[in-house]
Amino acid sequence: QLILNPNLPPVQGTGSQGTFYDRIAQDREILKVVLLLTGSIQSAKNQCNLYLEQFSEYEWCWKDDIAKAYKKFKDEEPSLDEFEAKLKYFVGIENKVEQMDGQHQISALMLQATSLSKGLRELANKWKESFAAQLHKEAFSRLDTVFDMVKTERKRLLREVSSGDIDALAYVMQTLRDVRSKQSEIELEFDLALLLP
Repeated sequence: QLILNPNLPPVQGTGSQGTFYDRIAQDREILKVVLLLTGSIQSAKNQCNLYLEQFSEYEWCWKDDIAKAYKKFKDEEPSLDEFEAKLKYFVGIENKVEQMDGQHQISALMLQATSLSKGLRELANKWKESFAAQLHKEAFSRLDTVFDMVKTERKRLLREVSSGDIDALAYVMQTLRDVRSKQSEIELEFDLALLLP
């Protein structure tokens, strides 16, 4: 049975009172409330989108491939300072995201962004650890090469020089010159290893 409202005029429709939608559409007070509610919902939606836009600057964290990004970075032949700056950049993202509010109120909504912030911090940490691990792997390989070179040069320096053996003395002296010329290269390899976090 239909609930009849004496304030509504009769509506042309399937029955003497028309459909429920027809009856609602004719009530100006209901229409006014529906329009206000629609406006409030749209405003809240716009504010939510605006709030979420602050996280869009970090979308590369979950969209980009870490291995490809590292390869691209490595192809630019970065210096030690650039490597350090890149690692600090990831730490900066972690710190910036950590300082964001975990809650944000929009109209009657309370947005809980704690898990989103936590996820972003974890992603930034993953990027940092991946770059550091690759750097560590490369530095270890380079240091291994330096170790092999030092071992070889040490054997050359330990060559016994007997009295009057000019050739053996010249060989050892040439080895010393070679070691001196490679000294800056060796120091660079150690500097790279010391950069690692």
